[in-house]
Amino acid sequence: MLTLTLTLTLTFTLIQVQRREYEVMLKAVLADGQVHPLEKAMLADYAEKHAVREDEHAWILSQLGWSEQDWERGRKIGGRKTGIMHKLSRVPDDDNDDDEHEHELPVPVGASAEGRPAEPPPRPPPRPPPRPPPPS
Repeated sequence: MLTLTLTLTLTFTLIQVQRREYEVMLKAVLADGQVHPLEKAMLADYAEKHAVREDEHAWILSQLGWSEQDWERGRKIGGRKTGIMHKLSRVPDDDNDDDEHEHELPVPVGASAEGRPAEPPPRPPPRPPPRPPPPS
């Protein structure tokens, strides 16, 4: 009897851990307001391997402020913004009428507008070799 109780407890705990891991993965994927097909595939693979049901997936989505339609579309439309998108939505924008760039992140310091790292500054000229000590 003790073995059965211990087995059930461990199984239940493992399922809770796997659901929490799935929730953390899903939260990370949704943080930028967009879902790439490879991210969907990664989560679908995890869900299949760990028996995450569709209703559990839908419930976690709703807890994170996403609808199943947003998930299928691959991006969040309207509604409450979460994570980094919530913080970015408070940044003033010169052109508030343009929804096309709603989910773009600002260009980081040190990067070009195309997203490539900025060219490094030129190297200083090499130092001249040290002078030999004066003869004694």
